[in-house]
Amino acid sequence: MAKQTKTGGAYSNYQVIKTGDTTGSSVALAQAAADVASTVVKNKKDLNATREKELERFNKAKKTIASQVQTRETSKQNALLDAGAAIEGSTLSENMRKDFTEGFTTEVNAIAEAQKVLDNPYASNEAKKKANESIFKAKGLIGNLNLTLKKSQEMQVAANANTARIQSYGKDYGYNSIEKAGVQDNGMTFAGWDSAQVGAKGTSMYLSKKDGQYFLGGNGTFDFGNDGTEDSWAYETDISSYNNPTYSTTTNYTPLIPKASQQVVDQMYMKDEDGKSTGKIDPSLIMKNDKGVEVTFLNPDDGIQYTEIDPKTFNANIISSATTAKAQFDAINNVQDRNNVLLEQLKLTREEGKDLYNDDSEISGPAMKKFKGNVVGKIRNEALASLNLKEIGDKLYKVSDVQPEKPTVTKPSDKEKDAYYWKNNATNLFATTSLEGDNKRKKASIMPEVLPVQIGSSFQGGKITKLDWGADSVTVSYSGSSDEEADPNELGTLGAAASAPSIPGSVTLKYNNVTNMTTLAESVGGSLKDPRAARVLAVQIANNNK
Repeated sequence: MAKQTKTGGAYSNYQVIKTGDTTGSSVALAQAAADVASTVVKNKKDLNATREKELERFNKAKKTIASQVQTRETSKQNALLDAGAAIEGSTLSENMRKDFTEGFTTEVNAIAEAQKVLDNPYASNEAKKKANESIFKAKGLIGNLNLTLKKSQEMQVAANANTARIQSYGKDYGYNSIEKAGVQDNGMTFAGWDSAQVGAKGTSMYLSKKDGQYFLGGNGTFDFGNDGTEDSWAYETDISSYNNPTYSTTTNYTPLIPKASQQVVDQMYMKDEDGKSTGKIDPSLIMKNDKGVEVTFLNPDDGIQYTEIDPKTFNANIISSATTAKAQFDAINNVQDRNNVLLEQLKLTREEGKDLYNDDSEISGPAMKKFKGNVVGKIRNEALASLNLKEIGDKLYKVSDVQPEKPTVTKPSDKEKDAYYWKNNATNLFATTSLEGDNKRKKASIMPEVLPVQIGSSFQGGKITKLDWGADSVTVSYSGSSDEEADPNELGTLGAAASAPSIPGSVTLKYNNVTNMTTLAESVGGSLKDPRAARVLAVQIANNNK
């Protein structure tokens, strides 16, 4: 504290304050003030510069965001336009088009919203991670929708084709079976599904999203049994399964028996130099006698000459093919395909098919025996038909390459329909009974050509029901007389029975009896109803049977 004086001043250093001496703290104070003023000016400039830069950055960011928004909107609209064009170019129903449009719109919007997050410079890393996940998922769903759109059109084409070949259903192909409540529907659902694909009346289809996945479904009624009864069906599947290239409503059945029988055929045929089948039985399989001559047989039932074939080779080929067929059947996984083999190709039931794999040997044993027996039998029958082979007794024959000459039977003209035509014909035919060897024919086999009496011809007041041609006679079975009384004069002109029996019966007529043959000749029809013409033919037959 300053010392007070008696001279009236408050401080002893009054002079220093009065004079403003700045050689001390005043100089520092002035300098500090000047520094402050300078700093304020500088800070103000820096602040303004910073504000300008920030404003510039903000405006630039604003422009960028606006551009990104425009880009997103343009991309969104293009995506929707592309989807719309694809939908409109399809053959889907109106309801299905709406469903697909809604689906595409949902996923395109999801991508646009997620992209907003990615474009936001202030968005958190976690938010951007979720946005990327949303975009990835939405793009995947759009890809699946595009595949489904394409697949649906393919399925429409397939459904039309399945409908067109419905006559082959159960033989060459069938609808895949679906298990519902533990029971196989045997193809009914997929048959209905196909009908919906082609827009059949009483059916509908839809596309819906649930639990983040799209599903394709439908329902309706379908006359599966083709019996006039409409069966209800409903079906739904995720589009990923639907888009699988292997997805199909039908299965082309395994031609188990046809393939096995063809294998037998190929084994029996001779091969050329290139290893290709010649379509002819291997000569080594033809049976020969001790003189090296082919063993032949003239079948009296059909008049065809056959050549005997080695049955051991044929049977061995059957067994080999049957074993292969059994292994192929075990490898079939499709229920409908297995059922087809059982029902259509082997004529077995589904129950018998299940018994094959029963743990109880008393059930599986007989079932397997029947299965193998049917396999062998079906292969044998188809192979015989394909090779044109015939089993007679325990022997095996093929049609001989060279057939014995047969008398030419000319169909008579209107002018030739008389007894003299049949007289000449009978002469030629009876001549074949005197030949030797393979050309010799029995009377029983030529008589239907000598005297072509038909089943249903009038006889004894009734109708002929059966003809049994023997070596020296023919047994005629006939019905009873008709409601109308038989004309007693119709058959009695030349010594035939003058009246008809009233009940069915049979009569044996000798070839060497003129009266018998006249009676029968009158049943030929045409001009032979003339008793005189019938008599001429009857005499010819009798003379050639002495």
